[in-house]
Amino acid sequence: MIADYASGLEPLGNPKSFEESVSGLRGGFSERIYRIVFEGKTLTLITRADSARKREQYQIVCPNKPDRSGVPLQAPRFNGTM
Repeated sequence: MIADYASGLEPLGNPKSFEESVSGLRGGFSERIYRIVFEGKTLTLITRADSARKREQYQIVCPNKPDRSGVPLQAPRFNGTM
């Protein structure tokens, strides 16, 4: 899985910034949302971990990019709340 992420992100080069936008609890999991800015593209990273800090989910989302159905994905809003 890590190799898949690496190969997909490599063409973007090094990020210009990587910052945590939101953190909190959701459904019993610790959730953190990061904004990653590359030259010409901004991605959203969402991580969820259980109480033992074991990563349960790790998602990278390209805001407003259509999914397979053709409907644009909606990235989480960065308003500081969950």
